[in-house]
Amino acid sequence: MKDVRAEIGYSERTERRPFFYANAHEKDFVPLKPAEVAIHDARGLDCSLDREGFTLVEHKSAVADLTDLKAVAEVHRGEIVELLKQVTGCDEVVTTPFGILRFSEKSGENEAHDNSHPARFVHVDMAREAAAGMRAKTAPEGKTIARSAQYNVWRSLAGGTQDVPLGLCAYSSIAPDDLLGCDAIFDPLDGSPEWGFP
Repeated sequence: MKDVRAEIGYSERTERRPFFYANAHEKDFVPLKPAEVAIHDARGLDCSLDREGFTLVEHKSAVADLTDLKAVAEVHRGEIVELLKQVTGCDEVVTTPFGILRFSEKSGENEAHDNSHPARFVHVDMAREAAAGMRAKTAPEGKTIARSAQYNVWRSLAGGTQDVPLGLCAYSSIAPDDLLGCDAIFDPLDGSPEWGFP
């Protein structure tokens, strides 16, 4: 893929704090102000977690069907723990208890899965306050945490061209004033109470 320029959905600053739902996007308040930006193909680039905030690695899973969330929980989670230890050099990894499958709208699969809609606007998956809360909640008993980080691990199951490709923003290209507070609201499909974090 060659580098391209395209419009990306950035949230417009208003007097009202934006919020979005994992499943009920009709309730979202994210007024968009698209901006044209340069998009580079990261494959083949020298990207590092410490500099850009993301990296690309090759990894082969022992799980044949990564849409099988039971197998993902039983096998793939451990694989990701080992991968993160190799890539970051950390000595402890705590994972969320579940994997998330994201689908193109064209697939018709989104309504049957929790939090499966692709986001179509620029966002940060975890704010500093939420990260601090997650760190306190998952700290190994009896251990002092000297340094911590939160990572998302993405794996494409589609292969080839995708209609909703994953885009990442290099950390070095962001200024503090670029950030805008927003609330993510998780509304599980099973009807349990909604919860969210900034």
